[in-house]
Amino acid sequence: PRWSSAQGGAVRPQMSGAEAHGIQDDEIVRARKNLLRLLLQICEGLELPHLGSLCKRYDLASLLKGVLLEEQRRQRMILCEFAKQLLELLREALSADANAATV
Repeated sequence: PRWSSAQGGAVRPQMSGAEAHGIQDDEIVRARKNLLRLLLQICEGLELPHLGSLCKRYDLASLLKGVLLEEQRRQRMILCEFAKQLLELLREALSADANAATV
């Protein structure tokens, strides 16, 4: 890498556009992973009827299908797995919510 002098006399490496883009992608993946993991933990902590209501209110299944398709397209397998786990949990919640409504 090339080196440049930063303000204050410190010397740091210069990054090419591709390197900076790669770091930005890593940060995006890390943020998405953390958000999906957080959503999964929240959903797992809810009772199925409550989760079903939230799923309907915020159209979570549709949003997560979009996330899954995007992550499959980008071949981010860890994020795909989080999205799949969430979708399965939401399917269970919606099924339980539908069963409760018919009883």
